[in-house]
Amino acid sequence: MRFYANEFPEVGDTIMTTITEVSDAGVRCTLDEYDGMEGYARLIDMKRVRSVRTLNAITRVGKKEVVEVMDVDRVGRVVDVSRNSVTKDERAAFDVTFHHAKRVSTILGYVARKHKIDDVADRLGWPDFEVLSRLGDDPAALPELASLPADARETLLTQVDKKLARDDRVRQVVRTVD
Repeated sequence: MRFYANEFPEVGDTIMTTITEVSDAGVRCTLDEYDGMEGYARLIDMKRVRSVRTLNAITRVGKKEVVEVMDVDRVGRVVDVSRNSVTKDERAAFDVTFHHAKRVSTILGYVARKHKIDDVADRLGWPDFEVLSRLGDDPAALPELASLPADARETLLTQVDKKLARDDRVRQVVRTVD
């Protein structure tokens, strides 16, 4: 399932990938946020140091990597990516963003499967984490909610309460302990 309304990432976007193949020519990966679309990086774009003795020192199959989009081939559906252009601070900040987007995608996917609705994200206008996290307190935060059947709305609100409100409770506990 795609995380965002755009079918393709834009040049300069930071995205999460899973490495599928490492070879002498480069690294193949799948774009986790874009429905498993294929990505490719030259070895030089994946190295953090000048010389490397083995390919496993660069990355390994199955590893999650935060990368930047360098080029998008919309016809061939391949995205060129680079790990070198993403700083350590950008990676840490993106991890939080990615996990929030993943939670939203999980919730919308659950509602879609349970109620057999193919276009839940389209109907709701591709809501982000902030909008869904406010939804538990204020259902009016998402006016498009009315486009869903009543049982699907109830499931969505229940899932938001279960999956997103837990973070608020943890934050409150941490604040009281501090």
